[in-house]
Amino acid sequence: NLYVANAATNTLAEVDTQGHPSILSTSLNAPSDVVVGPSGAVYVANHGSGTITKTTSDVTSAYVSGLQGPYGITFDNTGTMYVTEQNANRITSYSSSGTKLTSTPSLANVPQSVIVANDGSVLVGNSGYISRIPSTGAASVIVSNPGNVIGMLEMPDGTLYYTDNYNLYKVGSNGTPTKFASFSYMYTTPVADSNGNIYLGDHNNNRIVKVDPSGAVTTFAALPGTPTTMVRDAQGNI
Repeated sequence: NLYVANAATNTLAEVDTQGHPSILSTSLNAPSDVVVGPSGAVYVANHGSGTITKTTSDVTSAYVSGLQGPYGITFDNTGTMYVTEQNANRITSYSSSGTKLTSTPSLANVPQSVIVANDGSVLVGNSGYISRIPSTGAASVIVSNPGNVIGMLEMPDGTLYYTDNYNLYKVGSNGTPTKFASFSYMYTTPVADSNGNIYLGDHNNNRIVKVDPSGAVTTFAALPGTPTTMVRDAQGNI
């Protein structure tokens, strides 16, 4: 199933495989990202309250608090959670129990999107670049001047996609992005299914769209509000 956080209504919805949404939580606060953790619980970055909430079934509780503008969240395969803190220009990691582990040195240009790449490195996107932070060694820039990076997606073959507010881009092997699909306005991280289709929130049209491998765009689900962020579940279902 697909999980969608909605900043206009401060809700978390679950969308089934037929495109039908149901509300799981109404207690979010300006959600900016959502991810499914290793145990299947749904975690949401609440930019407005500086918290990460955890939803299991239809019960939502505080998981991490005291963050400075949390925006993006992701998990690695050990259960470690990474959070970008926009107001502090850093990335902070937490154990599976919610205990703070480390914070990166100050990052430039307000970090937004964060994902764990196939090789285990952490990719961070902002308005100036997309960088790769390996488990050991220094960070390196892999895409220069990408625009305002809202969300990123790495496919199983290593192909990187990212979104700004209006377009979905595909990054070539040389680090050069090309426009893959365009929208009136969006504010979500892209997610993919096992067939290579990419799903995004079309903010102005209150819907989730599907972009097939050729770049064709169709409506997947209509929503009662503006989709802010979404994720696939632990089984890989959309």
